[in-house]
Amino acid sequence: VHPSTSTGKSGMSIYRFRSGRSTRAALHNGYIRLVESQTATADGRFLRRKQTAGCLTQETLAIEFTAVQQHLINLCHLFGRSAVTVLNNYFDVLPLAPVEGDIAVLSIGEKEADAPFVEAMKKNAGISHFHLPWNADEALWQEVQGQLAAFRRVVISITGSAYVSDRDVAFLEGLNLRAPLVYTFFTSYRTLQPLMPALAKSSAVVLAHSAETDLQQYVVDVLFAKKPASGRMSMSIGKLFPAGTGCMIEPGMKPGKTVPEDYGMKSYVLQSIDAVARKGLEAGAYPGCRVLVWKDGLPVYDKGFGTHSDKDTTTVRSSDLFDLA
Repeated sequence: VHPSTSTGKSGMSIYRFRSGRSTRAALHNGYIRLVESQTATADGRFLRRKQTAGCLTQETLAIEFTAVQQHLINLCHLFGRSAVTVLNNYFDVLPLAPVEGDIAVLSIGEKEADAPFVEAMKKNAGISHFHLPWNADEALWQEVQGQLAAFRRVVISITGSAYVSDRDVAFLEGLNLRAPLVYTFFTSYRTLQPLMPALAKSSAVVLAHSAETDLQQYVVDVLFAKKPASGRMSMSIGKLFPAGTGCMIEPGMKPGKTVPEDYGMKSYVLQSIDAVARKGLEAGAYPGCRVLVWKDGLPVYDKGFGTHSDKDTTTVRSSDLFDLA
């Protein structure tokens, strides 16, 4: 922690920290006795005035300072939760819904680093847990992939790594399962960058930015739509997640009725239809269209784009009739 310090009129040292993981750790460990920032300046001035007026003893002042410290800890927790971002959610695979058999959770990173996440998952659904270290040997990767093949939902939990090897990228990119893949990152956004080839094949990606216990537990609540997520990226992460990316998760929302993987199809493949349809609109090939993909008598993909015509700006609807292409 590298605070900037100054001295107030009362001779009391004033510490200013940038909001972040180091600040929260310092608060929890008691390294910061009084913190003043834009959010705490008023509290600090009030305490100094009470001390000057003789209304506070040293003991009660320490208690008051502790209250300010707790207030700032709570703010840090609030900021952390509000920054949780759902980067994609194809076919509304989130919130997770009960399926036949357990949900597989694959933890990648230091063992037990995501223990709060795994334990919280167990409270919400039947869970089968697997673990792989970063840069695991190929035999171990293949063993785990074989075990994951039996599951209909797979959540991959990523905890911090300073280096993602080519072997890690190749394994995750080549992970060919019948289940939709949901990634949760308890890391900086930088960890996502080398994993873009794998994330392009994901159904959902949730970025928590760090691995504090409360955040891990909060992400589980987001996965099951018990808590909201409305974060948006302030910067781009490769071409896959441009600035402004973010999907809303609201408490109580329902999962999608049709998940392509349940019908032997891939969400990320069908999702790419969106870009093809929009390119046709931009090129002026047609004013509007509707794309329907049926599988086993059910509409797996059904979306409309554009309008009826250049003159009729009625949005394409599911009830519209078209000539079959």
